[in-house]
Amino acid sequence: MNHLSLIPKIENQRITASTWKAVVSEVLKKAMTQKEMEDRLMALRDRVLGRKRTRISASCKTMRSPVKLRENLYIETHYDTSNLMNFLIQILNDIHYDYNNIEVVIKN
Repeated sequence: MNHLSLIPKIENQRITASTWKAVVSEVLKKAMTQKEMEDRLMALRDRVLGRKRTRISASCKTMRSPVKLRENLYIETHYDTSNLMNFLIQILNDIHYDYNNIEVVIKN
């Protein structure tokens, strides 16, 4: 199996990530560098729910594959790639973050 490098380019800054989970984490952490976006994301905790589990929460206790974005902020990432990217887009839309400046490059 070939090793792929995922390179999200956010606001002309390149970041190397080895998994799609890492891409989601890096994009959201970059968004949270803006205080307003961080506040909006924090407000989503325990409100964005999946069918059986919380998708954004202050706790990781009920998550199968949590990613910690900061203290008291976790997101569920136990999804296939397509659903994970759709979830990321949903979050970015919910916090009104302009993601038109984000590119992801896949390299072998």
